[in-house]
Amino acid sequence: FPVTIRILVNAVFAFLLAVLTTDADFEYTQPPKHTTWLERYFTLFYFSVSTFTTVGYGDIAPNSNRVRFLVTLYQLCVFGGLVSVLFNL
Repeated sequence: FPVTIRILVNAVFAFLLAVLTTDADFEYTQPPKHTTWLERYFTLFYFSVSTFTTVGYGDIAPNSNRVRFLVTLYQLCVFGGLVSVLFNL
């Protein structure tokens, strides 16, 4: 994937998480200090990028079945996209 597409995919997924979830849907190693929606969005963008890159630092984890389902779909789509790119080289 070109870099701009990867950024866009992560941005869209973070936006969906921000709209469809609450902080209670995640488990944090340290309580989040979100004072604005934008700060929460950037935290979820960080989560999206760490999931996309399969780094998964472990400081944010899904804490509800709804979010686990969304993240699983996201991972399957990302993995499918990567496999598709590799087979088309």
